[in-house]
Amino acid sequence: MHGTFASSIGRLSRALQMESYPKFHNEVGVPIVRIGCREFKCIGDKPPQDHPHIYLKMGDACEIVCPYCSTLFRFDPSLGAHEADPADCASDSFAFLASGQAYVKPFRSHPTLKFSAEVFPLLGTSS
Repeated sequence: MHGTFASSIGRLSRALQMESYPKFHNEVGVPIVRIGCREFKCIGDKPPQDHPHIYLKMGDACEIVCPYCSTLFRFDPSLGAHEADPADCASDSFAFLASGQAYVKPFRSHPTLKFSAEVFPLLGTSS
């Protein structure tokens, strides 16, 4: 029974790690999407026209092609991990909202492994 619990925790941990990866799409149809990370998921297009979310890892390479939609993603270290060029290609739950609002960042509490959320104010907003 203990092994099953540990296995379930391992699968949950991997699933949460993949869910935190930045998401990018190519709805605008550009030949190259520059991104600021090497591990991410491609969703192809904005929902509801998105394709199955494909987890991609560049490793040491500077670019990778999504095997599902053939979008070429190129790593650009000048961009933040959740940023893209064109900027419209970033599709992320961590995206900033309108000025003065907040976004919710999920995190795992310890040691209960229950999930909770913290609310962070946007950068550059006044209190």
